[in-house]
Amino acid sequence: MMGRSCLRTQCYNSVLVRNLFALTLCFLTIGSMSNVSLASDSSQVVLGKIGNRDISLDDYNLFIRFNLPHMKEANLNPSHEELIEIFATHLVLAASVEANEERLTDQSDVKWRLRELKTREAYSGILEEEMLVKESLPEEKLRDYYNGNLEKFSREATYSFRNIFLDATRTSNAAARGELKTKAMKAREELKQFEDPNGIVPLNDFVRVAEELMGVPAKQINPRGSFKIGQINPVLEKAARSLDIGQVGDVIETDNGFYILRLESQVEGGLQPFEEAKAQIAEHFRYQIQKERFDKLRQPLLDPSRVEIYEEGLANLVRWASNPNDAKNVVLAETGDFELSLLDYIEYLKYSRSAPLPVSTQSPEEIRESHSAAVYNHVLYPAITYEEAVAKGYTESATFQERLRIGRGAILGEEIFLQLLRRHLDTMGSISEEEIRAYYEVHPEEFVTTPTSRYREIAIRPTEATSPYEKEFAFRAAEAKALEVLEMIKSGGAEERVIMEYSDGEEAREGGLTPWLSPGRRFSANVWEELETLEVGEWTNEPYRERGKAILLKLEDLIPSEPEPLESCRDGIGMTLLKRRMIEATQTLRQMILSEHGYEIDLDILQTLPPLGEE
Repeated sequence: MMGRSCLRTQCYNSVLVRNLFALTLCFLTIGSMSNVSLASDSSQVVLGKIGNRDISLDDYNLFIRFNLPHMKEANLNPSHEELIEIFATHLVLAASVEANEERLTDQSDVKWRLRELKTREAYSGILEEEMLVKESLPEEKLRDYYNGNLEKFSREATYSFRNIFLDATRTSNAAARGELKTKAMKAREELKQFEDPNGIVPLNDFVRVAEELMGVPAKQINPRGSFKIGQINPVLEKAARSLDIGQVGDVIETDNGFYILRLESQVEGGLQPFEEAKAQIAEHFRYQIQKERFDKLRQPLLDPSRVEIYEEGLANLVRWASNPNDAKNVVLAETGDFELSLLDYIEYLKYSRSAPLPVSTQSPEEIRESHSAAVYNHVLYPAITYEEAVAKGYTESATFQERLRIGRGAILGEEIFLQLLRRHLDTMGSISEEEIRAYYEVHPEEFVTTPTSRYREIAIRPTEATSPYEKEFAFRAAEAKALEVLEMIKSGGAEERVIMEYSDGEEAREGGLTPWLSPGRRFSANVWEELETLEVGEWTNEPYRERGKAILLKLEDLIPSEPEPLESCRDGIGMTLLKRRMIEATQTLRQMILSEHGYEIDLDILQTLPPLGEE
């Protein structure tokens, strides 16, 4: 690496180093999550066949391992049946080009994907061999830590519960309160029908009864807590803590109404036993040891003398930003036997998007600084780790070779599939005007303007409170006050004047009139459900708890939605139809390939596999 003007890399790796250890643990965790083996030798478990090839569980595990980071990033959650169909398709397509592989691997994006696969698995091999703690830790060491740090293992008593609550604060007389009590007693009798011999009531049954009695959706019947001792009404606390988890107590009457509690969790206070804490302590030591090992192994990898980024290459990168034709394809950087040319780096940026392409609006200094860092972090450092893995023999291991085989097949198989898909789509022609018009006519609900509306708002802020119990009753007082303000208005009080005097809302000084709002803005979904049913001039029935206040709303003005003309929708419809066509073509092509090659799958075995991502 002599003979060229170069810049020694000293500070370009700062971002990489700062997060590398945390990312390393995350990467290895993802690898472990992909293990869905059913037997100690999963290679003996055959999930199915494609052509004359067996699809082993071991290979399928490796395919999941290869794809899981992408699936998590894209928030994809395919079933095993869907994913193994993709795996089988890639297997048979990759095998079909083994004799003419160079044609594919010469493509810049495929070349870089294969290189990233190789460097990533090499890095993984180094970490697994030199960083991970595979040995068990001495129990004496764990016990010494436990005895020397008892304060870390003491815990407060906590509990949580779900509840059915019938609010009696708004009942006007004893008869109305008595009706609420009768409803609560009937609900408790109904719940007794679902109790098992230990008094446990299934959660679904409790939620269903609560939903019917309180008139709220099931998603709002969540656990309350965890509470510490003394945090809530002592009557409720005593009743909850007398139950076992899953049990439902008798009706509890308080000044505010009637409760039925189901205990969801309970942790006894005191010292956590060593046997319970042992795994946590072991994990603490394992993390420390792995951090120390990681710091030690990374030092030679971060040695700046192993890397050179050439000034001539950066100067031509600056020229490329203004006029690509003026730039020479010189060597931009190198490490060991790996050499990175300017055009190879440009192709890498187009493929990976790890850094934006340089542009003429950037200063030469900005281009040099940002791309020196990108070259080091994303290209040279992986090359160094691969070089290190080769030198230590990790790339000769059966594990590395198997991971490379499956990953390579996945990359090549996917590329061939995409080429076939593009050809198939080309034969279908463009989306026609008739298709666009037909979609517009069949789905008129998709092509309407967004309605906008304004509201008159009464908003009452609750008094300050600390405990959940106090906060609940502060909110109830605010709700009662909001209803009083509304009653003043309905009794003839000047609407704007009353709101200006009593409301705490953002627009209270302007008489509580909100700006124009589209559905979903400012208020939560359950509030909008009622707002969309209001007529102009109509108030909501009960206060809502929104943005820390108790609010009532009146629909003041409404601009309803109107149909959009076809002209303004044409491009969007065309894109929707194109996406639909691509999805349908993908499914059709995959099924055709699987059928042609005699794809078979053992669904009985597939159904025994744990869900993807489950440890």
